[in-house]
Amino acid sequence: DLAWRSRLLGWKAMSCPKSIVYHIHSATAKSHSPFKSFHVHRNRYFVMIKNFPLPILFKALLLTPLRYFRLLKSVFIKKGVGHKLQKSSSFLTPFKVFAKAIFSLLRQLPAVIKKRKYIQKTKKVSNVEVRKWFKEFGISSKETIF
Repeated sequence: DLAWRSRLLGWKAMSCPKSIVYHIHSATAKSHSPFKSFHVHRNRYFVMIKNFPLPILFKALLLTPLRYFRLLKSVFIKKGVGHKLQKSSSFLTPFKVFAKAIFSLLRQLPAVIKKRKYIQKTKKVSNVEVRKWFKEFGISSKETIF
């Protein structure tokens, strides 16, 4: 979210090839935990709603059921993120996490929309520029699952 808002304000990213960053994957919550999955799902919506131009937001929201279909499929074929989450807890956990994320989003939607209005009003780059980012750096919906 921070990177998105920085780019929307016209900031540029720079590379420092000699820098060293230490990152402990899933240090706060273990990998494939319900806690982590909840935040990933809910925050994905927050980022989209606040930062995406409307045409891209609508497209992303229309493609979201495909993403959840693939997650559901991963539970049943016993391979992938949904299966790993279910395996670390119970069969119903992926469904509970999804429902909890959606309810949390709906509860916070007025505040998220208010933030969106501010972010979209103060951005320094055009929607055309943002579309170029998606074309240059975008990934397929399948790549976001597995």
